[in-house]
Amino acid sequence: MWSWEKVNVNQSGSSGDLAKIFKNESVKHPGILAQGAPSADATLLAREVIQNSWDAARELRDQLAMEKIDYPGFNIEFTFQNLTSASRDSVVDILDLRAIAQRLDDIIKPDEEGLPANTPAMLGLSENHCLGTLSAGAPLPILRIEEHGGSGMYGPWDGVKSKLYLAMVSVGYTIKHLGSGGSYGFGKAGLIRGSRTRTLVAYTCFRPQDDEPGVTRRLLGMTYWGRHELAGSSFSGFARMGEESEGFVRPLENEAADELAERLGMTIRDPDDPSALGTSFMLIDPTPQPEELNEAICRNWWPAILDREFTVQINPYDDARPLHPKPMQSPQLRPFVEAYGLASRRQDNPLEADERKCTLVSTPLPGLGTAMKLGELGMVADLSDWSYPKYVSEEEDEDGADIKHQSLVALIRGPKMVVEYLEAGRAQPYVRGAFIADSSVDEFLRQTEPTAHDSWQKEVSDGVPAEATAAAAQVLKLVRRRLDEFRASLKPDPPKPEDIRLPELDKLFRKLITGGGGKTPPPPPGPREVSINLEEPVLQAVPDSDQLRLDATAKFSLPVRRGGEDGPDATEREVELVARVRFVEDDRMGDLVRLERVAIDGVEVQSQVDEFRFRKVLAPGQFASLTITTVPYPQDDTCSLVFEGDLVEQGEGGEDE
Repeated sequence: MWSWEKVNVNQSGSSGDLAKIFKNESVKHPGILAQGAPSADATLLAREVIQNSWDAARELRDQLAMEKIDYPGFNIEFTFQNLTSASRDSVVDILDLRAIAQRLDDIIKPDEEGLPANTPAMLGLSENHCLGTLSAGAPLPILRIEEHGGSGMYGPWDGVKSKLYLAMVSVGYTIKHLGSGGSYGFGKAGLIRGSRTRTLVAYTCFRPQDDEPGVTRRLLGMTYWGRHELAGSSFSGFARMGEESEGFVRPLENEAADELAERLGMTIRDPDDPSALGTSFMLIDPTPQPEELNEAICRNWWPAILDREFTVQINPYDDARPLHPKPMQSPQLRPFVEAYGLASRRQDNPLEADERKCTLVSTPLPGLGTAMKLGELGMVADLSDWSYPKYVSEEEDEDGADIKHQSLVALIRGPKMVVEYLEAGRAQPYVRGAFIADSSVDEFLRQTEPTAHDSWQKEVSDGVPAEATAAAAQVLKLVRRRLDEFRASLKPDPPKPEDIRLPELDKLFRKLITGGGGKTPPPPPGPREVSINLEEPVLQAVPDSDQLRLDATAKFSLPVRRGGEDGPDATEREVELVARVRFVEDDRMGDLVRLERVAIDGVEVQSQVDEFRFRKVLAPGQFASLTITTVPYPQDDTCSLVFEGDLVEQGEGGEDE
């Protein structure tokens, strides 16, 4: 029986709808990767589940190595099934799915006014789920996930000592070793999104532990819905299935866990066999399809798969032929694989012109005072094919969407999952790269990753050490710089001046010589509405660093207009003054450079702002001086400085437009 957790105002609480942690988490498929891209649910399941399982496998591998025990290797298997007849009825009865379906009906049934009290979406469920078809005897879709060679979720069932508790119940808290893939305890959200009903079972097996002698297996069922009201009580949305004891629900242990696992069709695990250690999951009504899950695993885990760190097998519905991620058979991934080979292996032979490898080394980082090796970068191009794709604006993916071609770099660190495909330029020639972080910087980069672990953040944020964000900024800057240098080396030499013919320019000069052609039209008559005089900007070097700071001043004024019978026009007008500075990246405008100080007529009016806008009333002939100072930025970056001045037009009644 399921035990639904009531809201207790005397304890801290949260909603069981943990899948919403990734509700607005966008999954990026830049450039050519938009072609045949898997769904967000498939991608998050592939990244989060394998990441947590692989972290556990690496932990077991290290433990066995210290004890001089052979490690059996790690593999993970995804099996999709449509349960029918007796097997379907057995699972429905064991997991009491009819009770869950009835609870959903009770929660969303219309109120006295005929309006639904809730919707499945408000509870965090997919609109299309199997709970509504249980009574009709329809097949029950499930997904079994079995890992072998992992550490299992050990620890006594006592708060944060239990890895099973951390993985299945707690939010935002985890204990992992350095260099792991995950770090925030949100991996379960990717797993939960893999079930339309938000219902799953975990059966885990681990080696005997000193702090809980005699326990080596546990099984726990969980349902994760949003907060709701039912029968006059408030519920958090969490529900557990296990062994009830003194009003609490604990996981089943040892033989009891084995018995229920076997009844659910799970493989029984032996704690004395290292290859049987690990965890099995059972998801009710999976959201992804087998083929897109295979593609998602291939795109995100190809470095680990190529290096034979582990194996993955996907068994589709109806006992169809097993699927295996094969990166070298993917035309989108093959260039990244080639770049990875350059970055990860010693190159004894000279590289071709369309290949390059380089080692990235930082300048002294804040908080450390020393330089460090950042990692290896491999880059490749194909000048006869995708580096100069034909009909770029007309090429479409299988869904008919335009492909926005660009240069891309796969960012990789210790666990060998692709953290991100970094967008690194939209101008031809396009190149592909793979950056492998050095072990000395790996942990710094991990600390800058957001919840989904899909980027390295270079902006300073609370709780992240300054040296971590500085390392991430150095990596991203150097990767882009080396990529730009490689692209520049691929461009053909410009033609000789004597070979250049400009027909239209020739026609213009012939007209000038012969006197033909019209005159250039004059500029619009009258003075400008707002005059801007820019003083020479000053670039100042920041002491003891490789950074610069930009100081710039502009003077704004309304011109004195004379003429007509009334003489000088002395009407005061309101003027909007604007100042901003942007990075120039790949010949286009990039991010704004933060303004550290802004002053009007020598008086500081604002600090730490991305773009400055200010309104001031001026009379003709009167000046307003606007001075800005940027925060320090790398000396190798190029910036664009913009000052704007516009009259604030007044509509009827004096309202600003």
